[in-house]
Amino acid sequence: MPNFLTVLGFAATSLISIWAFLKYLILGQYRLDNDTSKRLISTIIKSNAKQWILNKDLVIPPKFPEQYEAFVALNGLYFFFSKTEKLMTAGWQSKENVSFIFFPRWQRAKIDALLRGESYGDNTIPVMALLPSSTDRLGELVCDPNPSLYLDSSLYQDIEDDVVQVLDGKKNKTGCLLYGLLTF
Repeated sequence: MPNFLTVLGFAATSLISIWAFLKYLILGQYRLDNDTSKRLISTIIKSNAKQWILNKDLVIPPKFPEQYEAFVALNGLYFFFSKTEKLMTAGWQSKENVSFIFFPRWQRAKIDALLRGESYGDNTIPVMALLPSSTDRLGELVCDPNPSLYLDSSLYQDIEDDVVQVLDGKKNKTGCLLYGLLTF
């Protein structure tokens, strides 16, 4: 019987040592905010990244999944991405979405560039909603390099003239009162 306990103790100690070695010396971890998490999910889904999905919600764009867990290989970066729900006992919301990314420590600079959005080649403007405790990403608008303006130039030419005068130094400052209804 003591031989069994010795083997069990050795196995448990070895597993704890391997876990601590991986978690604290080999792997890095970031907790992501909602906007970064949704941007990373859309990058993973849009690209042809190799991924092994463990858990995912089926949603129709422009919505984002509430739960998404996958091992991902994206442009030479290897990481585990996890977005899950955490139930709360109090507050104005009954759940919180928590996102983590786990990666090898030697890829930290590349992961930082990915999360900052430096590797995104798209020309988009994020659309955000202001919530009581944070912001939420609703989607994105695609920038048009040659936009068409549906206004008569007489409606905005005075504003353009004021901006040119400020840029030339003829005026120190300018302002305008904008009002109206924006429709698409």
